[in-house]
Amino acid sequence: NGIVQDNPSLLLEPARTNLIPNSEPTAGGAGLTFEAFSWSIGFSNCVKVPAASADAYWYSGTVLASTTYTLSVYVIMDDLSQPQAGITASDDLRINIGNSAVASYSYEYFGNNIWKVIGTGASGTNFLGNNGIRRLNASGKGFRATGFQLELGSYPTSYIPTSVSAVTRAAETANGAGTSADFNDSEGVLYAE
Repeated sequence: NGIVQDNPSLLLEPARTNLIPNSEPTAGGAGLTFEAFSWSIGFSNCVKVPAASADAYWYSGTVLASTTYTLSVYVIMDDLSQPQAGITASDDLRINIGNSAVASYSYEYFGNNIWKVIGTGASGTNFLGNNGIRRLNASGKGFRATGFQLELGSYPTSYIPTSVSAVTRAAETANGAGTSADFNDSEGVLYAE
């Protein structure tokens, strides 16, 4: 049929814990409001950060000092642009992990102006609550944010919803996929079902 697949693979996620007790927050923080808001990817609540010069932030979760974590959050900018996260005053938002501003960011686009902003970095201190987002004063842009996930590790995994406390997802497994007796690096293998 002319279709060639390069290096097909099966992604199995490791066990991970979302350390944010309420991934769709309805309380806490400063300089913001909480809204019932219907997201096209299934969320129903969010933090609404206004376009203003006053400080605004939402923090939650507990981390250990000098440990690498990844915090991810889904964002819709009021002007429907791609969010810019970083440590300069002109960035739209900043992610903090353990009272330390994250400098390494990546983005995933989910359609309908929804962006997943991912920040990875080493925590500064053992700190309860200083893990989340802060709107930087000079940007002047407002946004909505939800689906907060703080996890131990240097990369994000798929979303783990929480409502009252941290939640752990078990590692994924593949059963019946063969063993080293079926597949090895010294012979060719043709497998069909």
